[in-house]
Amino acid sequence: GKILKRIGGKTVLEIMHNRLSFSKKINKIIYAIPKNKKNKKLLNFIKLKKYYFFEGSEKNVLKRYYFAAKKFNCQNIMRLTSDCPLIDYRICNKLINIFQKKKIDHIYTGQTFAEGLDVEILSFKTLEKIYKNARSEIEKEHVTFYIKRNLKKFKSKKIENTNNCSKYRFTLDEKEDLVLIKKIVKQFPKILKNIYVSSNRFIEFLKKNQKIYNINSYIIRNEGLLKSLKKEQKFN
Repeated sequence: GKILKRIGGKTVLEIMHNRLSFSKKINKIIYAIPKNKKNKKLLNFIKLKKYYFFEGSEKNVLKRYYFAAKKFNCQNIMRLTSDCPLIDYRICNKLINIFQKKKIDHIYTGQTFAEGLDVEILSFKTLEKIYKNARSEIEKEHVTFYIKRNLKKFKSKKIENTNNCSKYRFTLDEKEDLVLIKKIVKQFPKILKNIYVSSNRFIEFLKKNQKIYNINSYIIRNEGLLKSLKKEQKFN
């Protein structure tokens, strides 16, 4: 239920949706959600907001993505996780431009971007190739992990940030993350009024406010993926 948490009257999901909606390069924002009773509240909220959605496999996220893309006849897919309300549409647009210009299979942000500003794009053709070839649990849970394991089979490009912002964290996994995001939204109330505020301003704010930065600075980046990797090593 974390993405239905409210910040100043708006849910985390709405804030993210509105920040993505600034992009004129994104045709549809689709919520690919697990089909189970636990997500009934989320499903009802998405229906109420009249957002596009697809219900699919809980654990096989790759399968869910593939059939969501198929249902909506997507040519290219931008993959985002819904716990990143402070996503920056300008970073999304930058990757879209490079992806289209270079005519590649896959593009993604490197770790020099703050966590929670991560973006990746792949073509439907690439998604289909992954779906047909992925075998392990980790490849099915983490949608594009198969690409990263088989880089020679794809034209993939990693984009790094101009400045290294890897120590900053704008994703929502722990209680402390929500505290920090609330502080940022309080500092930049325009966010709630659907006015664009650059993610660079959030970083500048944290640079000047060490105490606020410290709230979630101890949390390990990509913890979910690291847990999956450890689990896989255990069984191999």
